[in-house]
This record gives sequence, C-alpha cells and structure tokens, in this order.
Amino acid sequence: MNSSLNTKIPKKTIQNIYKSGAKIYSNSLMLMWKDAEQLNSSKILISVSKKRIKKAVDRNYIKRIIREICRTKNNNILSAISKPIYFILIYNKTTKPEFNKLKTELLNLFQNLIDAVNENN
Repeated sequence: MNSSLNTKIPKKTIQNIYKSGAKIYSNSLMLMWKDAEQLNSSKILISVSKKRIKKAVDRNYIKRIIREICRTKNNNILSAISKPIYFILIYNKTTKPEFNKLKTELLNLFQNLIDAVNENN
C-alpha cells in the first residue's frame, strides 16, 4: 500500500472527513480519518491553525516536524492497517512543541488509530 505526504486529498473528501470522519484526540493533536475511495493510496493532510500559531515560520516548523515523524514511521503504521485511509492531523496548541514530546504523542495517536481501524474490520 502506498502513502503520500505530497499529493492532495480532494476538497469534497476533506469536507466529508470533517463531517462524518472518525476522530481521536490527544493533548495537542486531533486525528480524523475516513476510508479512502482509491484502493492503493493512503494520504495525510497536516493542518496548523493560523488563529493559534500566528507566525508562518512556526506553523511551517510544526508541519515539518509532523511530516518527518510520519515519514520515518510510515511503513510501520501502514503495514498495521489493512486498508487505505485518509488522515487529517490538526495541531491544537498555541505554542511550538518539542520534537520528542510531539513524536511520542503522535506515535500513541497512531497506535490508537491502528487499534480503532482494526477493531472496525
């Protein structure tokens, strides 16, 4: 199964995920997901709110951190999930995170996702 951090999720699909997608919360992140329409692709969208993080430099830094964590752990996550899904990761805090704290939080969030998706199958 392929995954992409660079290709876009269609706008209607994003709206669909916000309306009826499943959600998992942690301290500073919210993960929303829905089954993918295409058979071979899982896609990730990373969102950092301009209302919470004012500087674009800081927003981009947070996105880079999340993207790097997803890139390094991508194969482990996707091999544990049996079907392709679309992810939306939303950062909810107002401060810049530390890399290691965000990494552990994101890995716990992905473990909860794996449990929830495999439970539904």
